[in-house]
Amino acid sequence: MWTEIISQRIVFDISVAFVAGFLGGYGMRFLKKRKEKAREKSIEGYVKGISYIIDDETDKAIEELAKVVQDQPDLIDVYLSIGNLFRKRGELNRALIVHKSLLGRSHLSHEKKADIFTSIGVDYKKAGFYSRAEEAFKKALELNPLDKQAHKFLEEVYEDNKDWESLARWQKRFGSEDNVVAHLYTEWGKKLFADGDLDKAQEKLKKAFDSDEGCVDACLWLGKVYMAKDKQKKAYEIWRKIAIEKPSFACLVLENIEDKKKLKGIVREMLIKNKTSIYALYFAACSYERIAEPSKALSLYRFLFFKRGFKGVYITRRLLDVLSLLGKDNEDMQIMKESLNYVGGREVKYVCTRCGFISSSCFWRCPQCKSWDTVKVEI
Repeated sequence: MWTEIISQRIVFDISVAFVAGFLGGYGMRFLKKRKEKAREKSIEGYVKGISYIIDDETDKAIEELAKVVQDQPDLIDVYLSIGNLFRKRGELNRALIVHKSLLGRSHLSHEKKADIFTSIGVDYKKAGFYSRAEEAFKKALELNPLDKQAHKFLEEVYEDNKDWESLARWQKRFGSEDNVVAHLYTEWGKKLFADGDLDKAQEKLKKAFDSDEGCVDACLWLGKVYMAKDKQKKAYEIWRKIAIEKPSFACLVLENIEDKKKLKGIVREMLIKNKTSIYALYFAACSYERIAEPSKALSLYRFLFFKRGFKGVYITRRLLDVLSLLGKDNEDMQIMKESLNYVGGREVKYVCTRCGFISSSCFWRCPQCKSWDTVKVEI
């Protein structure tokens, strides 16, 4: 009897275990399928959200991404995207609320936390709170020193705020290229010059010059400081160096030299050292025209026109102007001059070799692509 009871008990236990195992396996498969469906739904929603972002439909993108985070609340990148979309829509407070809420999440990697601080910094930057933006970007870089995006945004904060001192020190700390550091010290020197602090301006411009002796802007402004301090000899010497070594930028310094004798000496030396440069020939001719030596100017303009094939509108106009100064014009030439005055364009163009931006004013950092030292002079 006891044997039968034990046997029945064993059969019952085996049956229960079998049923439990079957139901458990079925339940696991059911839950797995549910998770897979939720995941597929999330992916579908995320793809839709990205499509709306690409199509610049911000409201629809926020709606789709919000559905995704309801199903998958741990998707940090989706929350970041939602916050960024709020910022794009101008709702900076909502962007900050979304981004700051992520900092309370546990188990965030340093890289992900850096991404969050970068987004918070951009929110503050957009709102004009530069000190808070600076703090956020610095925290991002403490967590991830290789975060190029945070580095770039921090530089923009300093630049937008005209804080050249902090920017120069920051760039030097991260070992930026010498030419970039030179330009930053130059901007710092210009600000001090505008404030009337000539000694400090000279100090910063010398640091720029020490970082990169070929920095034309530093040389130009150091010369201006020397002129303001009544040190003409030093100013002319540094400007002479630009005219001889970088004749394409000679016009920037030659126009500042009022001493006719000194100007003629520098122009002569520039021509001797750069016999084949159209820049040296053209800017020398312009200088001779400015100091009322039309015969020398005419000789150079004619050489450029007939020998070098340099037959643009502006050199033609200058040829006619010089002929007028020499009393050699006539009615036909006068008609030509008046006709040329209606032709648009720039006499000297400054072109970014990276993005093609064009300006009539010289720039050392392209206003469009933000690159340093990509400017090319065209005449």
